[in-house]
Amino acid sequence: MKKSLITTTFCLTLITFSSFIKAAPVLIDFDDVIGSRVDITNRYAGLGVTLNAIDNPFPLSGAFPAPATLPAILGGVSTWTEGFASALSPPQVAVSSPFSGEPDYGDGGILISFAFDVNSVSLVGVDNGTNFGSDDESVTLTVYDAAGNQIGQVYSTTNLPSALGYDQTPASIAMDGIRYVAFN
Repeated sequence: MKKSLITTTFCLTLITFSSFIKAAPVLIDFDDVIGSRVDITNRYAGLGVTLNAIDNPFPLSGAFPAPATLPAILGGVSTWTEGFASALSPPQVAVSSPFSGEPDYGDGGILISFAFDVNSVSLVGVDNGTNFGSDDESVTLTVYDAAGNQIGQVYSTTNLPSALGYDQTPASIAMDGIRYVAFN
């Protein structure tokens, strides 16, 4: 979703993945991070997960037109807490850090990279704010294999609104051989 932090920020709030190597799913919810705008690009590398910013030319509506091969990494990923300081809202979300041409936090997509093949990924997108009626509450997950070739995509329009001013959009994809997930 291509929007500024002032109007809408679409953020990654949790990642759950499972693999052939590990029997149990792993949950990353960023609750172990204290503070806003903390770099978490490599924070979960010990779990086999890195997060990077990618360009996010999100369409006005509809699924993200992801490339057939891996999008270029343009920067890191940070936490963001502004606007989410509530007992009922997510305490931390992940947003793309600013990169050339996108000066604001959250204006890019996120590439989730795994050190090993996984067979499912679930996450929740969080949208803080509105865009005066034209707000697209969708999430696109595009998955790539170890060679960087697109092997699948899922588009979610499920919108779970909150009276606290943020909406949640869950998305999941399951298939063998997932090594990268582009989240937009």
